[in-house]
Amino acid sequence: INEALTVCFVPFVADFFGFFLAVWLLRKADRGLFGHNSNPHIISVLVGYSMVVVFTLQIIEGLVYQVFPSFSILKDIFQFYILYVVWEGVGVIHIASERRHLSYTLVTSFIILILVNCTKRKLDSIIKKNMYFFIYKNFKEILSVN
Repeated sequence: INEALTVCFVPFVADFFGFFLAVWLLRKADRGLFGHNSNPHIISVLVGYSMVVVFTLQIIEGLVYQVFPSFSILKDIFQFYILYVVWEGVGVIHIASERRHLSYTLVTSFIILILVNCTKRKLDSIIKKNMYFFIYKNFKEILSVN
């Protein structure tokens, strides 16, 4: 049951923190790199819609992993669909000018992809270390009782 909770918990928390970190970083990049002062709500909507790709791929991976374990390779490739979603979102919301449309799209997509993947890997390693410590501690207590 610990492994099942870990498999469900890590992506959820990584996506949750990844979303807020991406919004925070994009607000900083919006002011610093692009000289805009966009509405934080608009940036959060753009990040939210862009992360739907990540959420969908994680759900599909969870459903087909036992049958098709190499789906994680395809998932990494399909994540670049975020570029298209951000490109269209920036065009619809009019966050960036025509001249900065491509650079804004690339920076936004890069921040989303890196934050979600790095947060997931870091959180996964922290939980695995603590889970191994927990198992070792309980195993040691079981051996000392008998």
